[in-house]
Amino acid sequence: MRLSFYSCSAILLMLASSGLMAQTGMGMRGGPWEGIWGVAAQPASILICPDKLEVNVLLAGADVDNSYFHLGTGRLGLFGFSQRIKVDGAETQLQGIGSPGRAITTDVRILLPSFSMRIGQRNAIAFTNAARSSLSATGLDVLARQFGMDTIELSTGRTRQLDALRARLATMGWTEHGITFGHTFGLGAHGRLHLAATAKVAVGIMGGSLAVDPATLTGLNDSTTLVSNINADLSYASPPWPVLKRGMAGLLHGTGWNGDLGVAYTLFGPDSATGGAARLSVGMALTDLGAMRFNKNAEAHRVRNGSATMGELTSFGIDSLQQLGPALSGMLLGDPGASLAGRAFSIQMPMAAHLSAEYRFARRWVLRTELAVGLRQAPRAVAVRDVLAVVPRFESRLVSVALPLSADRVGRFAAGLMVRVGGFAIGSDRIGGLFGLTEVAGADIYFGAKVRIRGKADGKGAHAPSPST
Repeated sequence: MRLSFYSCSAILLMLASSGLMAQTGMGMRGGPWEGIWGVAAQPASILICPDKLEVNVLLAGADVDNSYFHLGTGRLGLFGFSQRIKVDGAETQLQGIGSPGRAITTDVRILLPSFSMRIGQRNAIAFTNAARSSLSATGLDVLARQFGMDTIELSTGRTRQLDALRARLATMGWTEHGITFGHTFGLGAHGRLHLAATAKVAVGIMGGSLAVDPATLTGLNDSTTLVSNINADLSYASPPWPVLKRGMAGLLHGTGWNGDLGVAYTLFGPDSATGGAARLSVGMALTDLGAMRFNKNAEAHRVRNGSATMGELTSFGIDSLQQLGPALSGMLLGDPGASLAGRAFSIQMPMAAHLSAEYRFARRWVLRTELAVGLRQAPRAVAVRDVLAVVPRFESRLVSVALPLSADRVGRFAAGLMVRVGGFAIGSDRIGGLFGLTEVAGADIYFGAKVRIRGKADGKGAHAPSPST
């Protein structure tokens, strides 16, 4: 299979315009029944859960979101992009080039078989296994404005800056295997402080980053246009094709670490001292603190003052990803090896801060608010999108129903639905986009199954406060 300049561009636009699924999972967050499902966003969730033992069978979801392009209702399709894709031109014109508020992000997470268990009344431990992939791209404001709107016309001898070439991108796929430990401190007769931390070993499967600055466009004659002053940094590591021709060892291209920290405070009313759920819960967490080092089948390239004609760029093609760096170097610098800067590189994990509060205003009714903010950006790191959610929820041990209402950094609002029955749950934070009911700039779905073992009753309830401190 030969990858051309046009096919690579089409892949990027398909990523930008697709509305698939999401792993934000705000509808599933919080409450005493979240348990091991919430450990990735709040490690202290295993301390708030009243169950003696939880065994996760599978928790899966994915996130595709973009702030540049969207598809109109009922106009999904693979062809006719110029007619089907709409560009948020008015908004992008108000943003500076490379504004961190606009991005293309994908985030796929699968929590594989894992378990958590309580140790006495004050401690809990969890062992988790997960597979993840993430992509984030920023700096596409000018490209978004010009896509389908602007045709470049350049007279002989004239020059202009090609701002649409600017982009920042990072992507990574990996597995992580960790242990979480938490301890609960009693605070008076009705309060508890929960502290937990997670340490993980990460194994890199694939990764890459790209940083391209605006170039200069010069009209040499009626038929030739020169693109010069091309400055780019490119790094990538990926399995050879076919992927498994070397067995499972062919998937391992890097190693790293990851970690999460979480703290939560729960306050119980006098009527909950014999085992009822907390009246008020407040939590904070820092997640994905680590980084990955790719050093197998990895290359890092650095291009400075490169140049090529527009014809060379549009006819550029490779037969495999491993040819990308040398081929670009040969075209832009005249030497396939001139751009090689090393055979290893690092990408940071999608670090994020989480703030949450929930109030139980009736026995079965809860109102939760959560803010998730990404703290890293491409190309040095993969990133997650920022979300503010308000989630009214009905819950009992057997059934939970939540209606997540969320907004992102650029002011887009969405509504969703989550339903849990026993240890099975399914939901969407943007259900309108998922079913094509609204214009699609992203959509989501998440689902999970776990086995919950309550354990012996202790007279006080597994999550009620102890009067001792």
